[in-house]
Amino acid sequence: MKVFGFDVTKVILAFLVTFGILTGGRIAAYHVQVERPLEAFLRQRPDVVNWSLVRGASSTPEVHVRLQEVGDIQAAYLGLREGLTRATGRSPVIIIEDARTRELVGAYRRMRLAIEEAVARGTFQEMARSIDSEARQAHLDRWGVYVDSSHVYLQLHKGGRYLYEVIPRQEPAAPPGDVSAGSRVRATLW
Repeated sequence: MKVFGFDVTKVILAFLVTFGILTGGRIAAYHVQVERPLEAFLRQRPDVVNWSLVRGASSTPEVHVRLQEVGDIQAAYLGLREGLTRATGRSPVIIIEDARTRELVGAYRRMRLAIEEAVARGTFQEMARSIDSEARQAHLDRWGVYVDSSHVYLQLHKGGRYLYEVIPRQEPAAPPGDVSAGSRVRATLW
């Protein structure tokens, strides 16, 4: 069948072949540029038990990583983030999986208020004291809380089981036009 002098069957066939080639090329490029380097990096990490890559609609990879018991969750997380970024050329979303129990989750929930307050108010020393107190009451074997400019890292350990949490720090939103210490310049548009 011809429309405007074009054979419609050939046009549709050309479209399907081109679409198939482009889609296959994109899948192959993702495998070579993201999946292979990610797998090579994670295989060499002794603290990684297993992992999975979740492909989303965006180009940002989401990596689920199951860690064994580590001494310092902050160092482990930052090492993973840096290595995965270097390996894939992209900054991935990292989901840490652990070996938590109901008891550890309960202790974490009781600590969460102090963590949220510290993130909002900057009272990190008070947070650390509160976490130490709660951890002692829960009879944990060991625990750690670490803070950097972008996250609060918490690890709780008891009886060979462990819980890891990486909580993002976000500056509280200032009203429009407000310039406070440590903030970027904000302007009010008239």
